[in-house]
Amino acid sequence: MFSKSIKILICSSIIFLAVISAGCSTMTITYDKKPPIIQKNSNVIFLKNSFSEEYFTKNPLSIIEVTVYKNKLKENGEKFREAEKKSAEWVASLCTQTINQKMGKETIVVNTPFSVNNFDVLDNITNNIESQIATECKKANADYAFIPLMRMNVTDVEAVLARSAKTLFESKVYIFNSNGNIIGKVYISSNSEWVYSIDSTSYQLLARYTEPLYKQLIDQLF
Repeated sequence: MFSKSIKILICSSIIFLAVISAGCSTMTITYDKKPPIIQKNSNVIFLKNSFSEEYFTKNPLSIIEVTVYKNKLKENGEKFREAEKKSAEWVASLCTQTINQKMGKETIVVNTPFSVNNFDVLDNITNNIESQIATECKKANADYAFIPLMRMNVTDVEAVLARSAKTLFESKVYIFNSNGNIIGKVYISSNSEWVYSIDSTSYQLLARYTEPLYKQLIDQLF
C-alpha cells in the first residue's frame, strides 16, 4: 500500500497550529488566526475547479529527459487530462459529501469564477478574486467558501528513455469567509510514485491516496 506524506504550507503570520494524523501521515494545518468555529447551521459553498498546470521541479531534472517525457505525455494527453478531470470530480464529491455529513445540510457547489492554471494564485490573491469569492458567497447566502486547488508535480524523470517519472498529487485547500478573506489554508500531498507516460490509471490513483487526509481536515474544520 502506498504511503502518504503531508508537508507544511508556510505562512508568515501564523499564530495557530493544529496537527492531525491519518495512518502514518501527519497533517499540519496553518491558520492566519484562530480557526473559525463553524456552526452546523452555516451555509458552505464548494468552489469546483480543474487541475492547475502540471509542474516539473526544476532541479535536478535533466532538460532533455523532461522534454522527452513531456512529449510522451502529450501523445497520451487526452487520457491524462481525462484522469485529471475524474480526479477533480472525485475530490469535489468526497469533500462535499463529507461536509454535508458534518453540517447536516447540503453544500452548494459552484464553478470557480477565476483561473486556476496557476497553483499559487490564492497565495498572491488580488482584490478582484476576493470580490469574486464574496459575490459567490452572497449569491448562495453562504457563510464560508471551501476551495481546493490541485496539480500533479513531477519530481524526477527516468534516465535515458524517460518512459516514467516520479509524480505526486498536491492540493492546497483554502477556507474563506463571506467577505472573501482567507481564514485558513493547508497543503496536502501524496508521496511521489513512478508513473509511466502511458499509465493514466496510476496517475489518477495518486489523488485517491489522500482521501483520509481530506476527511480529517474537514473533521478538524467542521
